[in-house]
Amino acid sequence: MNTYSYVGGNPLIYVDPTGLICISKDAKNGITGFAGGAASALVNFRDPKIAIGLGLLNAGVGYFYGSEAGGAVTGAIAGGFGSGRFSPSGAGAGFVLGGLASWEGTVLGGLAGGATEAIMNPNLGNRGSSSWVRSGGRSFVRSGLAGAAGGLANQTSGWAIDEWNKDQECTCSK
Repeated sequence: MNTYSYVGGNPLIYVDPTGLICISKDAKNGITGFAGGAASALVNFRDPKIAIGLGLLNAGVGYFYGSEAGGAVTGAIAGGFGSGRFSPSGAGAGFVLGGLASWEGTVLGGLAGGATEAIMNPNLGNRGSSSWVRSGGRSFVRSGLAGAAGGLANQTSGWAIDEWNKDQECTCSK
């Protein structure tokens, strides 16, 4: 009796024809990490190559370390680059808050990172001047939008994967 008859006797190169393929929790964390990191980077950099690169970095973080770590990196991307250049203080604030909760954390991480960037960066102009307020405001808004885009992409892709697994009647617990 051939127990692999459903794949023509060759389970190494063929797949289950019924389509009952589940996406594991680790793979979901990687996919949602990519989506969140890429969306956040695309808002901040407006360059698809950088967005894909940071998305891939975040996919690895999400896959190997879980969704909270992926949210932290998404928050760091959102908060750390709101002014168009790297801000360690903004990235730190974004990282901490981004790891707290997937959607809310990345938005808060982006906003906190942008605010930190506006307060801490001496290159934005004299504190209290109109140019400092404009530059800081842009950084704050851009980082918040990047956090929102990252959080939305993360949540939407996670929902789509859950729906896929539900439609496939998956019972995998990996």
